[in-house]
Amino acid sequence: MFPYQEESCSINHDKLLESTTTFLLLRIFVFCFFNQNFLMDAKTKKILLIDSSAIAISRLKRLMSEMKNLQFVGVAVNSTEANAIIKLMKPDVVILDIQLPGNNGMHVLREIKNNYSTVQVIVLTNNSELYYRNLCKESGADYFFDKSTEFERVPEVLVSQE
Repeated sequence: MFPYQEESCSINHDKLLESTTTFLLLRIFVFCFFNQNFLMDAKTKKILLIDSSAIAISRLKRLMSEMKNLQFVGVAVNSTEANAIIKLMKPDVVILDIQLPGNNGMHVLREIKNNYSTVQVIVLTNNSELYYRNLCKESGADYFFDKSTEFERVPEVLVSQE
């Protein structure tokens, strides 16, 4: 045995979970604080992106960067982050991929529609089979687009609602 080494090394899982949760909430708060435009026009729509694909997030941001009256209020890569940002930032529109780590996007969609019924949800996913289209429609999705063939429809929908 080495000097100063404890005989047993146990991890306090509750403390680890608490510190991980605290770190996640702090990260979300800092992101939202520094990306929030406090002088937003009343017409400005707050947009939350929920997707685990960095490529999809980057592409969406690029497509919508020139659009007026849109403010990105956050990006979530899993359901835990999504739920925290939704509670904190209260977005007007959520662009959601249903394929997420943790609780899937279907769970997030149902949470949004049950707790924030005025939030518009645009599902943008590679899971575009009829089964998922119908399931999302039944769960309250306002729009459903296939990432591979309908990606450009997202900004079109947002512009048509101004």
